[in-house]
Parts: sequence; structure tokens; C-alpha cells
Amino acid sequence: MSFKIQLKIISSLEKVFWDEELNATEYNEFSALRGERFSFQAAVKFTGRDDEKVLLPMNETLKIKAELETDMECRIDIREVAAVQVNHPTMIQRDDDFLRVSPGIYPDILNAHCGKWNIATDQWRCLWFAVNIPENAKSGRHNMNVQCRQRKARFGKELHPKGYSCNNAKAKNILYTVVSS
Repeated sequence: MSFKIQLKIISSLEKVFWDEELNATEYNEFSALRGERFSFQAAVKFTGRDDEKVLLPMNETLKIKAELETDMECRIDIREVAAVQVNHPTMIQRDDDFLRVSPGIYPDILNAHCGKWNIATDQWRCLWFAVNIPENAKSGRHNMNVQCRQRKARFGKELHPKGYSCNNAKAKNILYTVVSS
């Protein structure tokens, strides 16, 4: 039996609500300086099974193992983006720049990823990847691949980070630049 799963690589700055459609820009290229850290999110949605005759319970979850494969020697931190209940998101008088103004579930906490990840039916869930580029990393194009596995099934997205060396003190303060594909 196979599953219908969507995977999107998005900016670390995106807020992904579990109950909304994800309209964020997808990326497959990033650039970073040596000695810096860049982050991104992998958003995953389990939309059912290929066998349409099987009815899915509303609370069915899919256990997934996720990892980031790369040809670069670097430390990679993976966190699960957890959500919290927000009862009072704004004051009565507020500006127009809020993503939401009603109570509900909001993405907030970055929990340590323990290797397995539960994905609920028809809800976007995210993993936060932080890649620490070593000072001695080679400049140029490097391969990275977000891999998700569910038993023997495997799906993923390939990324192409570009590493740069730089002696300019001002430029060293730039954490990362995201380049749209």
C-alpha cells in the first residue's frame, strides 16, 4: 500500500499552520558563507492512501523518519516545529500585520527531533533544519537531499546550497541568502 504525501522545502521564516493550505514559495537553492548557519523547513502533508477504497480515520498518523543527506562535512540540527494553543492572540486595537487574529493552534516551539515523526492526516507539519557550514568548507555547489522514509517507501527533495568564502567583515554578518529556483 502506498501513501499520498506532499513535501515542500520552504524558508525558515514561514509560519505553517496545521489547518491552512500552504502557499509558501518553495526553494531548492540556498547560499551561505563559510562559518555561518542557514536554516530551512521541510513541510510535509499526508493526504491519504493511494487505495481510494480505504477510508482514513480522522486521527490516523503516519510515522516517518526524516534526515538530511549531504556531501559536505557539517553539523546538522533537526527540530520538529510544534504547535501551541493560543487563546488571546491580539488585543482589540491592533495593526493589520497579524497572520491570524483568532484563537487556535499556532506554530511556535522547536523540539528536538528524535528520529521518528508523526504526520497527521490532512495537516501540514514541519521539520526545521539548521545547517552549520564549517570555516574550512569548500566553495562551490554542494548536494543536499531531504529524505523521508515510511517503512520501505522513500520520498525526498534535492537542495543545492552554494558555499562562498569571504574576507569582507560586513559580508560575514550575513547569515544566509535564499535564492528562488
